[in-house]
Amino acid sequence: MVTLTITKPHGVITLSVYDPEKACSYDLPPIPEMVDGLPMFSQIIEVGSDLMVIGGFDPVSWRVLDSVFIYNFKSMSWRRGADMPGQQRLLFGCSSDSEKMVLVTGGHNDDKNVALRSVLLYDVEKDKWIVLPNMVMERYECKCILTEGNFHVIDGYTTCTRGHHFQQSAELFDFATSQWCIKDNFFPYIM
Repeated sequence: MVTLTITKPHGVITLSVYDPEKACSYDLPPIPEMVDGLPMFSQIIEVGSDLMVIGGFDPVSWRVLDSVFIYNFKSMSWRRGADMPGQQRLLFGCSSDSEKMVLVTGGHNDDKNVALRSVLLYDVEKDKWIVLPNMVMERYECKCILTEGNFHVIDGYTTCTRGHHFQQSAELFDFATSQWCIKDNFFPYIM
């Protein structure tokens, strides 16, 4: 289990890992390029023996980052991954297949005024990004899950709804056809 820790007195955000076998937690070393702490609003995801920190804001300059930092639990060290291509994004969805691939979906641009439809797939082993076809709908603050071998992008806001109305749909990416399809009322209990 990975947790965020805010150190005092400076408020620097760091990563801590809980080891259930030893019943203890320990702090990960800071990201070498991020001495002022973890990027704010970054996505943190586990892929195989790696932990990835993707995007976010620089905690000092508030500059939007397209960076990828990868911590390997075997070597106990950080490395820099290839930056996310295309326009910078914030509040995007993120999921992994738990082995070697990471999906980044939607978000909004760095001016925070346009929700995105774009989708990226990152191969951790090859350190390469692949641009996938755009989703049908723009979405930011969406969630991604991998279920039954397919990535689903769930909910999120559009440019027009900006924090007022979550989408009540999901999109499924079909790797065989390289197309997205809408799943309306994915969560019918959401109002």
